[in-house]
Amino acid sequence: MISLSIIGRVGKDAATKTVGNNRLATSWSVAVNVGWGENKETLWFDCTMWGERGEKVGAHIAKGDQIGVTGSLSTREHDGKTYLKIDVQDVTLIGGKREGGESSRPARSEGRSPGGRAQQQAEPPRDEFYDDNIGF
Repeated sequence: MISLSIIGRVGKDAATKTVGNNRLATSWSVAVNVGWGENKETLWFDCTMWGERGEKVGAHIAKGDQIGVTGSLSTREHDGKTYLKIDVQDVTLIGGKREGGESSRPARSEGRSPGGRAQQQAEPPRDEFYDDNIGF
């Protein structure tokens, strides 16, 4: 088993389905650019996170988002092509879609309900910090 960590852009919204013995499987794809200049290419990874945790995380994964994924790498063959797969152990949501260099989603001020609708979340209180409070 090969452990792998990648950072890339989500290629399609996460989708959850029930497979096998009523197991939840949440899947999405991630594009990772490798190389530079004329040698630049894009590798695509099919990501799957299992169980209720995957379903909850999947509600926050949308096409175009920047994301970090850690898990076990495997491959599958289909029609003469080799596909890279990651059995996801951990996900880091880095940022929303890029539009003019900006995130299309306000940072941490909105979340998505499992139905995909945006809902407003209260921002945590901020502590006031003054240099006068430092004792040295």
